[in-house]
Order: sequence, then C-alpha cells, then structure tokens
Amino acid sequence: MVPISDQELDDLPLPTAKAIDVEAFVAAERLDPIRFGKPYFLQADGAVAAKPYVLLREALQRSSKVAVVKFAWHNRERLGGLRGRRRRYW
Repeated sequence: MVPISDQELDDLPLPTAKAIDVEAFVAAERLDPIRFGKPYFLQADGAVAAKPYVLLREALQRSSKVAVVKFAWHNRERLGGLRGRRRRYW
C-alpha cells in the first residue's frame, strides 16, 4: 500500500474541470424539485462547443428529459441535473 495524503488527493486534477460528463437521462417528473438547489445557467464555451451544446439542449427540450451530469464546481466534483429550457421573450 502507498499512503496518500488529503493534500495529494486535493491536488489531483478533476476530470470534469473543463467539461460536463453526462451519466444518464431521466424523465423530468422522476426528479423531486425539493432536492433542487440554486439553479445556474449553462452556455457553450467557444465555437467548438457550440454545436454539441445546441444539439443537447434541443434534445432535452424535445424529450422532456433531464441529463444527470457530473461537473466541477469550486474544485469539487458534483452531481447535477441539466435540462433544456425554452427562451422566454417579454
């Protein structure tokens, strides 16, 4: 065995530091809104990410599904739900 310190674990790069990993797709009604925290808005980072982002967003909107995702936030990997939302123009 090789002992690993907490600091060494903290220094490991997160695989989701610059990307979001989609773990599964679930029906929106299967998620209990009581478990939702603060919402955040997501947008593509650059031209390379724009097309996949739009395709995923439109697929989520049409299917009424939510993507269960892993992402990095404040140097910690977290689970979240990603859903498509139609724009509202007032």
